[in-house]
Amino acid sequence: MVSLALWLVFTKSVKLLPHFYRYPTDVRFIPVAIIFGYLHGFIKIYALFTLNVTTWGGRDTGQTEEKVPFLQGSSFEALGRAGRLGQV
Repeated sequence: MVSLALWLVFTKSVKLLPHFYRYPTDVRFIPVAIIFGYLHGFIKIYALFTLNVTTWGGRDTGQTEEKVPFLQGSSFEALGRAGRLGQV
């Protein structure tokens, strides 16, 4: 288990070695950089699984909007049906 922990610390800090070589006083931030790396990874995984959960982030004005599929009625939709740019 100790070897696994050492391996994780090594792999998370090896990419930072050039920075620490130039700025040796920043070595004290290695644990912070490792923790940030893992937290940032969890945030990216969460974002991956919630890509389909999107809303407009404004206030609720009480108005209802007509739900229209993305790009419906646009020239891009016509391009998709035509299959070529020349047949719009």
